[in-house]
Amino acid sequence: KRPQSLMLTSSVSNPTNGKRGRGRPPKTRSPTSSIPTTPDSIDGHNLNGLTRPNNDVHDDFCGVCNQSGQLLLCDTCSKVYHLQCLDPPLSAIPEGRWSCPKCQASGKVGWSSDAIARVNNFITSKSAKEEERRRLQRRNSDLLTEKTQLENKNKQMNDSLTVQMQRRDSLLEKNRLHQQKIESLKNFIKLLQNS
Repeated sequence: KRPQSLMLTSSVSNPTNGKRGRGRPPKTRSPTSSIPTTPDSIDGHNLNGLTRPNNDVHDDFCGVCNQSGQLLLCDTCSKVYHLQCLDPPLSAIPEGRWSCPKCQASGKVGWSSDAIARVNNFITSKSAKEEERRRLQRRNSDLLTEKTQLENKNKQMNDSLTVQMQRRDSLLEKNRLHQQKIESLKNFIKLLQNS
C-alpha cells in the first residue's frame, strides 16, 4: 500500500458526518498575503493537527486542473495530480513508487530520499576513502624517497669509513716500517759504538 505521506487529502467536509477528511487541508489565499495558507495554519507548517515537514517540496494543486483535493504525489518531481486527471485516469492509488506522465516521458527515474541519502553517503564515504588513499600514497612516496636518500647516505658513509680504515691501515703499516728502520738504526749505532 502507498504510504499516507504520498497522498494529499483535501479538507472538504465529509457530507456524511460533517467532519473534515484526513490529510492536508486545501490552501486558501489570504487577502493580505500572496502566500497560500490553511485554515489551521499559523506558521504555514501546521496541517490539521499534523506537522508538515519543512522539506516537503510538492506542489499544493493538481498539475492538470490546478485544484486541491486528494492528490497523488510524484516520487520524481514536485508535481501532484488527482487520480481522475491523469491520462489514462487511475482508479486506485498505485503501490510502490510512482512517477507522473511528464517524468515517465522524460525518462526520469524516481529515487526515494532514503536511496538518495544512501547514494550520497556512499559517494561521501568513497570520496573520503579516495582522499585517504591519495594521502597514504603521497606519504608512501615521501617515505620511499626518504628511504632512498638514507640508503644513499648510508652507502656514502660506509664508503667513507672504508677509505678511512684503509688510510689507518696504511698509516699503521708505515709506522711499523718506520719502527723497524729505527730499530735497525739503533742496532747499527750500537754496533758502531761497540766496535
